[in-house]
Amino acid sequence: MPIDLTKISIPASRVVLGLSGGADSVALLLLLLQKGVDVVCAHANFQLRGEESERDENFVRQLCSHLGVKLFVKHFNTRDEAQSHGESIEMAARRLRYAWFETLCADNEAEAICTAHHRDDNIETFLLNLLRGSGLMGLTGMEPLSANHLQDEKEPAKRKYPILRPLLHIARTDIETYLRRKQQPYVTDSSNASLIHLRNRLRHELIPMLESINPAARQTIAETIQRLREAQYFYQQGVEKELSEIIKTEGDIHSIPVCALLHHPARLTLLHHALGNLFPTPMQEQIATLPEAQTGKHFRYKSYVCCRAHETIEWSDSTTPWCPERICSIDAEKIVGNLHVRPIKQGERFTPFGLHGTKLVSDFLADRHVSILRRMKARALCDDDGIVWLIGYEIAQRVARSPKTRKILTLTTEEVLNQ
Repeated sequence: MPIDLTKISIPASRVVLGLSGGADSVALLLLLLQKGVDVVCAHANFQLRGEESERDENFVRQLCSHLGVKLFVKHFNTRDEAQSHGESIEMAARRLRYAWFETLCADNEAEAICTAHHRDDNIETFLLNLLRGSGLMGLTGMEPLSANHLQDEKEPAKRKYPILRPLLHIARTDIETYLRRKQQPYVTDSSNASLIHLRNRLRHELIPMLESINPAARQTIAETIQRLREAQYFYQQGVEKELSEIIKTEGDIHSIPVCALLHHPARLTLLHHALGNLFPTPMQEQIATLPEAQTGKHFRYKSYVCCRAHETIEWSDSTTPWCPERICSIDAEKIVGNLHVRPIKQGERFTPFGLHGTKLVSDFLADRHVSILRRMKARALCDDDGIVWLIGYEIAQRVARSPKTRKILTLTTEEVLNQ
């Protein structure tokens, strides 16, 4: 028996609706208007299907004009964008449209982004993740309300506006029934019939095969997704509690004791949640081997580094400075020229306080068991003759105080790094 779409609740009074012109988004537009929601429509023309893309845009323009709905249209050069970012066309299109939707929400004082994903979309997402290999999170599909929809490997930043998916529990057949009763036409994307794309093969081949075994396969999978989502809630609470007990944070450096991971039965899961989206999943699997690795073993991804320190696994953005909180006092009259802070140079040497010969900065830090990550984040206070203070660690012998010192300069790590 078809579900009555008019009984669906919409927890927002003003939204930006992604309107493609297909059955799902057209039905959602009519439903939102029927519910009295203030709708701003957004049509993204990705210029990927030639005349068909233009047909869709014209249809959407006519529909919104007929309904008296505000419409924004934007053209994207999606292929070039994907190539320049080294990502798939699908990923580029997703990134472009959601960034634009965010802007429209801000400009139009909307509360949320609204999309027309439905039950069958969610089933396909579940099967895609299952076939590709996924943890529990991936098997819970999409959320009816998603606050952090862009938090992924390509774009880890959290967005301000949530995504509403009011049709997520509605079957595609029910949506089509709703439109027939309304006598409302819509456009069809011909690429949805192509078996080149894996999602389409699931839609046209795998799911029908599953239905030949169990006619209620779609509903059964949808119910399984819901049970997994409920299990995910308790799973997430347990993981967060354990991580809160073992993760230590100093500045922007996070660490976990090696002993806490060495024989842990769910080491990869803990690290996956601890690292978030800083490292891709295959690299996280390699990072999970660090408790057995030698000190200094490390992995890089973009500017992030995760390494095996003396007794911990630690990770951070290597481009941001971090130095121990210390105070130093030096002979101000021995400073040559102006003072400035900079990263350590490759192969740089200095004469630490108390020594007469020079020493590689890297060796000096290694002798003090400073991890490779903290060495990358170390900074030096320098004058025109070189290092004055290896910030937070040691001053140079040449600026040390003596009985003849007349003027003392006292510095702290915080004030030097923040100058």
